[in-house]
Amino acid sequence: MAKKYAYWVNSGKYSMMQKAMVLVFGVFSFMLLARGLNQDQLGVWGLFLIISSIVETLRNSLIKNGYVLFINTKNEDEHAGVEYAAVFINVVFSLLLVAVFLLSSGLMEAAFNAPGLAELLYYFCITLIFLIPFSYLEIFLISRFDFRAVFWMYFARNGLMFFLIAGYYFSGTGLSLSLLAQVYLASTVIGLVAGFFMSRHYKRPEVQRDKKFLTRFIGFSKYVFSNNLFSLVFRATDSFMTASLISAAASALYSTCTRITNLVDMPSQVFADIMFPKAAQIMKNNDLDGIKRIYEKTVAATLTFTIPAILIILLFPSQLLYILAGKQYVEAAPILQIIVFYGFFLPFIKQFGNVTDVLGKPHINSILMAIFASFNIGLNFLFIRYFGLYGSAWATLLSYFLLFITTQIILRVLLKTSPLNIVRNIFEFYPAYLKMIRSYLGKFVNAR
Repeated sequence: MAKKYAYWVNSGKYSMMQKAMVLVFGVFSFMLLARGLNQDQLGVWGLFLIISSIVETLRNSLIKNGYVLFINTKNEDEHAGVEYAAVFINVVFSLLLVAVFLLSSGLMEAAFNAPGLAELLYYFCITLIFLIPFSYLEIFLISRFDFRAVFWMYFARNGLMFFLIAGYYFSGTGLSLSLLAQVYLASTVIGLVAGFFMSRHYKRPEVQRDKKFLTRFIGFSKYVFSNNLFSLVFRATDSFMTASLISAAASALYSTCTRITNLVDMPSQVFADIMFPKAAQIMKNNDLDGIKRIYEKTVAATLTFTIPAILIILLFPSQLLYILAGKQYVEAAPILQIIVFYGFFLPFIKQFGNVTDVLGKPHINSILMAIFASFNIGLNFLFIRYFGLYGSAWATLLSYFLLFITTQIILRVLLKTSPLNIVRNIFEFYPAYLKMIRSYLGKFVNAR
C-alpha cells in the first residue's frame, strides 16, 4: 500500500516543503507588516500582492501546462519548438503587462481607493523583466520533476524578502510601501540567481523557431489562460470589491483572513503541481481509468491536510488573528470562520481544471469559470451592499459551493469518478504517512 501511494508521498515532499516555506515566510512577514504599517497601507500592500500573484499565475497558465504536456508527450525532435513557444509567449506577455501597468497604474489606484498602489506597480514593471527567466527556469525544472531545485529558488526569493523586512522592522528604520516594492524586486533577482545555479547541470535545451508549433501551443494555452483568468477573478473579487465598495482598511481586515486560509489552500497547490505532469504521462496512453484514479487520489491526499487545518481555524479564529496580526484584527474572527470553508472546495475545483486540460477539453473549465466568476461578481456586489464584509464572505462561499457541485456532475459523466473512492483514499493515506514517518525516524536512529 505504501508503494501504491509512493508518488504522492515522495514527489510531494519538496513541493510541500516549497509551499510550506513560502507560506511560513509569508506569515512571518505579514506579522511584521501588520504591526509596521497602518491598516490603509496594509490594505494597499495586500492588493498589490493579489495583483502580482495574478500576473505570475496567468504567466504560468500560458506556459506551464502547455510546456509540461508537450515536453512529456511529444517526440524529442519537437522539443526545440516547445522551447521556442514557451520563451516567445513569456517575453511577449511580460512586455505587454509592463505597458499596461505603466499606462493604467494611476487609474487602478483611484478605482480601488488605494493611495500608493501606482508606485508599487511602477516598481513591479521592473520586477516583471526579471520574472521572465525566473518563471521559465521554474517551469523547466518542474517538467523534469526537479521539485528540489524549485524549492531552493523560492527559498532564496522568499527568505531574502522576509529577512529584509525583519531587518528594517527591528532596526527601527520603518516600513513604507516604496521600500517593500524595492525588497520585492531584490528578492526576485536573488531567486533568479538561485535558479540558474540549481539548473546548471542540465543540458541547455535547443530553441528553434517554429510558427506552426507556436500556433498549436497558443491554441492549447489560451484555454488554460482563460481558465486561470476567470478563476483568479473569482478568487480576487471579494478583496477588490471590499476595497472599492468599502475601503482599503476593510480590505486589510478581509485579506488578513484570506492569508490565514492560505494555510488550508497550500496542500491543494502542492498536489496540483505534482498531479499534472503525472497525468500528462498517463494520458499519453489514453488511460482514462488512470486519470480517474489519479484525480481521486490527488483530491484525497489534499484533503488529508486540508480538513485538519479547517478544524483548527474554526476552533481558534480569534487566537490566530491575535497572534498573526494583533488585537486590532481580532474583530474579523467571524469572517475567518466563514471563508475557511473555501479550502474544502478548492482541491476538487483545482484538480477538475487539471483533468480537463489533460483530457484535451480545457474549454469546459474555461466556460464554467467564466460563468461562475460573473456570478460571483454579481453576488458580491449585491451582498456587500446589504451585509458589508460578511456579505462578501457568504457570497463567495455560496459561489464556491455551486461550482463544486457542477464540477462533480461533469466529472461523473466524463470519468465516472466516485466520492466514496476519495473518502477511502483519505483513510488509506494516513497509514502511509505514518509508515513514511517511521521509516525516516528509523533511518535517523540507525544513522546515530
